[in-house]
Amino acid sequence: MKIGVVLNPHSGRIQVESLKTQIQEALYRCEIKYYLTEHKEQLESLLLPDLIHQKINTLLICGGDGTINLCLQTLMKLRESHIAIPEIAIIPSGTANDLASELKLNSNFKMAARAALSEKIKKIDVIEVQADNKKQYMLTNGGVGIAALTAEYANQFKTSLKKTNFCNDPSEIKQLLGQIGQKTLKQVGHHIYSMAFMYSIGSWCPKNWKIQIDMGNENQLITTSPYILINNQPRMGKSFEPAPHTRHNDGTFNLWISEMKKVRESFSNIMDIRKGILNTNHGLNKSFEIQNCTIQSLNPSRKINFFGDGEILFKDILTTNIKIHKQTLPLLMPS
Repeated sequence: MKIGVVLNPHSGRIQVESLKTQIQEALYRCEIKYYLTEHKEQLESLLLPDLIHQKINTLLICGGDGTINLCLQTLMKLRESHIAIPEIAIIPSGTANDLASELKLNSNFKMAARAALSEKIKKIDVIEVQADNKKQYMLTNGGVGIAALTAEYANQFKTSLKKTNFCNDPSEIKQLLGQIGQKTLKQVGHHIYSMAFMYSIGSWCPKNWKIQIDMGNENQLITTSPYILINNQPRMGKSFEPAPHTRHNDGTFNLWISEMKKVRESFSNIMDIRKGILNTNHGLNKSFEIQNCTIQSLNPSRKINFFGDGEILFKDILTTNIKIHKQTLPLLMPS
């Protein structure tokens, strides 16, 4: 069996050589080819030709939601060219591992790697996000407003820590700074998003924020809410559960909007949802299970950013179209 292994060397808990050793031990009978990169264009140029010419039977992705999303963009190009997407296995080793958590994947690297040999397949839905004549894809949760701002702040913080990694500088002090940066990132982990969320609430500017959402069948909604989420699974960030009835293989996604106006009221609502309490009786938490929608800024001076899987997929757009591709990605599950 020929297995391609995607490794993002700067992802979460990854220590490249140690992880390679565990993969080799778990898949010792397989022919393994590694793809080490954190850049979309480089990964695509390395991986896509091998996938097209079927030099890889299975793709093993090592990292978190961001690394999986990086691979997803390349995999969906295969589908657009009517080429079958290979079976995927995941080693959850990132800062955020929401997909792996929802799928209950093994956090032991060696055991997770052995899923590449499994015959148990689960196909999950892929959400397509289109804007400015470009397509991006996501698997877990996304949206606009404060959630997108949170993703942006979190990624800026992670990037600043990674920049302290002076691996190519021989000086002792810079080597030490690099080790501290990497250690801090690993220890803070998914708590980065909680800190970024708190900062986003305080820095959010409501001026000119007015959003129109069209869901088809003449179902239209206009809102000034900064809390607008697109969910392909119930949870994000392990504890935040805005869409408890949503599944990632049913051919629909969830649109969730909180219409609460006061900061204190909104914050209390978010904290309740983190505790698993979703109050819909007051009508201010709105939830829709749909197959497509359009999100549009009604003020050209206030453009929107759209995030998905913890990454900013589009910046400074006025309109985005969202739709679902049912059971498109074949995931290998532990036997």
